[in-house]
Amino acid sequence: MSDRDPNAVVLLTNRTSSRISTSGGPALPLRDALRVYTEHVDTKVAERYAIVVTEVADADVALLRLPGAHGGAELDRIVDIAATVPTVAVIDLYRPAAVADLVGYCAALLGTRGADDEGVLDVVFGRYAPAGRLSSDLPSDAEPLFETGHGLSY
Repeated sequence: MSDRDPNAVVLLTNRTSSRISTSGGPALPLRDALRVYTEHVDTKVAERYAIVVTEVADADVALLRLPGAHGGAELDRIVDIAATVPTVAVIDLYRPAAVADLVGYCAALLGTRGADDEGVLDVVFGRYAPAGRLSSDLPSDAEPLFETGHGLSY
């Protein structure tokens, strides 16, 4: 699978956002020339698609790649960003991720397995339509059923 394969990106949610959509329609695809705050995205790559800013307050939209867990303080930080600007979250799906807490806050939620920043941005800015499908269920919460170290014996 190529890093720019639109099948590597799954669009999970795409809510209406009049702040980032000229038509008042779905948040994605984003229009060109937006001011974008990014996290875990190569700035040089993002600058080919948008005006990259370093402060959330200066942005029209936030694009967050979430490589790890996003509960507790991390979730609070994401919620704070989403309360300031419409937020597009991109979740690494190499392992099951609980996304229920993000759905209500993010303008759009994408999942990826192996897509590089350019591949993700191609989808986010509409150069390619997302074509991926989930290969496994996503859990509704991050609470483990069996914790690390669990094991029974006779």
